[in-house]
Amino acid sequence: MTANIQERIHAIFERALQLAEDQRSAYVSEACADDARLRAEVESLLAHNARVPEDFMRAPESTEGSKPKATSESGDHLIGRRIAAYTIRNVIGSGGMGTVYEAQQHNPKRIVALKVVRAGIASDSALRRFEHESQILARLLHRNIAQIYEAGTFRDESAGDLPLPFFAMERVPDAVSITRFARQRGLSMRDRLALFTQVCDAVQHGHQKGVIHRDLKPGNILVDSSAQVKIIDFGVARSTDSDVAATTIQTDAGQLIGTIQYMSPEQCEADPLGLDTRSDIYALGVVLYELLTGQPPYDVGNRALHSAARVICEQPPDRPSTINRKLRGDIEIVVLKALEKDREKRYASAAELGEEIDRFLRREPIEAKAPTVLTRLLRWATRHQAQATAVLCLLIAVSVLAATRVATSLYNSRAWDLRLSDDGREATLHALSGRVIKNWRPGEVRNGRVVLAKLVKQGGAAEEKRLAILGFQHAHGSTPFPNSLCAFNVDGDLDRPLWERHIKDDDIPEPIRLERGFAGMEFCVANGIVEDVFPERTGTEIVTVHQHGVTTHSALRVYDLKGNLLFQVWVDAQIIGMYWMREVRLLALAGFNGSAYWPKRGHTEVRRPHPSVVFAIRLEEGLIAHNYLAEKPGDDSLRPAWYKCLLPPQMSDRFNVTRRGLVRPSAKYDRGRSVQFGVHTLDMSDGKSGSMWWTLDEFGHPISGSQTTGDLYKLNQSNLPDPREVYLGPLPPIVDAGHRPPGTDPKSK
Repeated sequence: MTANIQERIHAIFERALQLAEDQRSAYVSEACADDARLRAEVESLLAHNARVPEDFMRAPESTEGSKPKATSESGDHLIGRRIAAYTIRNVIGSGGMGTVYEAQQHNPKRIVALKVVRAGIASDSALRRFEHESQILARLLHRNIAQIYEAGTFRDESAGDLPLPFFAMERVPDAVSITRFARQRGLSMRDRLALFTQVCDAVQHGHQKGVIHRDLKPGNILVDSSAQVKIIDFGVARSTDSDVAATTIQTDAGQLIGTIQYMSPEQCEADPLGLDTRSDIYALGVVLYELLTGQPPYDVGNRALHSAARVICEQPPDRPSTINRKLRGDIEIVVLKALEKDREKRYASAAELGEEIDRFLRREPIEAKAPTVLTRLLRWATRHQAQATAVLCLLIAVSVLAATRVATSLYNSRAWDLRLSDDGREATLHALSGRVIKNWRPGEVRNGRVVLAKLVKQGGAAEEKRLAILGFQHAHGSTPFPNSLCAFNVDGDLDRPLWERHIKDDDIPEPIRLERGFAGMEFCVANGIVEDVFPERTGTEIVTVHQHGVTTHSALRVYDLKGNLLFQVWVDAQIIGMYWMREVRLLALAGFNGSAYWPKRGHTEVRRPHPSVVFAIRLEEGLIAHNYLAEKPGDDSLRPAWYKCLLPPQMSDRFNVTRRGLVRPSAKYDRGRSVQFGVHTLDMSDGKSGSMWWTLDEFGHPISGSQTTGDLYKLNQSNLPDPREVYLGPLPPIVDAGHRPPGTDPKSK
């Protein structure tokens, strides 16, 4: 039999495989004409192929030590024969080009799958393709691609003693196709997608090595019992390397290589120069469609080859959601993008497709977008130009009018700015025009205030909400949630918060809850800022101080914009000011210490027994402590980074922390690594207070030359302490009652 006749047999056989079974006989009769021998050879190949199961690479149900099947049982003369370092045990499966055997390798000792070209069709072109497959697989070393161990040739008498190529590859035990595996295990949609990401990873590896598979289908994507994917059968793959491509153009030109319903539109055109890695992306889209819906995107099983190709090239696939409503939304967009007719609109790589599926599994926004209404209109306009012109003019007129009305409405009603009054008695939401949209007031309760009012954005672009973050002290009359931190959707209901948070009874440390009888709602929001204190998280955070109404016990908390508690420590101090030092990621706090009692520290002459302090802590996401922050610095989570006290102690009678306490330093200092701390004078005769300020660095040290006083302080300098006598230092230690300094023992007076 000549090489030309062998090639003709193989070409007719491959084309017949693409047709429905009831159409094959007529096609073979027409293709073979009056050549009875040619027809007999083709029909023999078709009959043998019909006995091959879809999962022909699956290992037979036998143990490692079982005897190989006898030659008479399998009808294969190679069983029991040794080829190179392999003894053939039995047949696993057979395809159009060759037979796959189970074989025993002797060194190292292991069971392999041995693929041998079919005797009788070993034309030059078939041998080149078989050799090409082994060269390609030798490049691919990936956990999800069946590994090739060895390739070579042997002589077989039945083939006229011609050298026949073989290669030994990894056997995939208990493997079935990916679609059958999903059905047998009853996998959920998310489990199927997670399994499919292994396929994308393997195909990406092949593409990086310069390989286009060209026949990706469920039968070539196997899954073993441990849910490990293995891609097999690169026999129709074509390398993107120019040297290999050049050797295959003549044998491939004009032939449809692959399985028709998984072919891309450009593959159906049988143009080898028109293929690239995006053809495999299309096939992945078909497999993904079938994996999720249970059926292929096109019904081409009963169509002639040319008719099936026309359907694939011209007709859009049914949307997956018409088969399974659960597929509506992002995942449907992903599948349809992979199935785009125009390869420029598909995913550019298997990695990009896999990353998109990973984003969906992580519930993150996907990057692909569904075709817009504008895209559909443009397609219609191309076909109906006259009607489109008239409609366009009408749309322009309507759009201008609508845009004017929308702009006017937004100008007068869309929330633009949230302002807090200087006295804290009111927070006001304004539109761009200045119109007041909403007022929040703390009611008529004495000392009631709004201590925090901030307009922020929550979430990504797809689910973005604009929030008004408000912290209330005694908010009776304006909200049913007094002493609470609240978040309102400024584009929605401004009377009911999306969420509210306050101190609950169980949040209070047990000693003060049981001994003093404190209740959670007695703790008001005393201070707050909105800053990105955990930059690893998306969005900003809310830092608040919840403080008891009549004592200095306070809870320092950090919330995200959904109201989730991210951090909490307790502080026995009245916190008046806070500032975020963003570059060094320190939260500076200022107020006066409730537990540091001056008489216990040997200073009984001080009338105001609690010192003014300023300190910094390093926030730690996930720390939810019911313990109190220590007063001495240290590396422990419940110790401040640094802690300073206003000294000498007698200055507690003359100064208190200013209303804001901590502010941003002036431009000449590093604003991300320093903070300005201020105190004001007490009991001045004219009722006005002077102020004194220090700029502190990231270690709590006053920066040289930064101490300043206000104008009122300078005017009353004669009645006030010399600024050089006031300084910041560590909190003095507690003095033992039996060893008081002279003049401090009450009995000596």
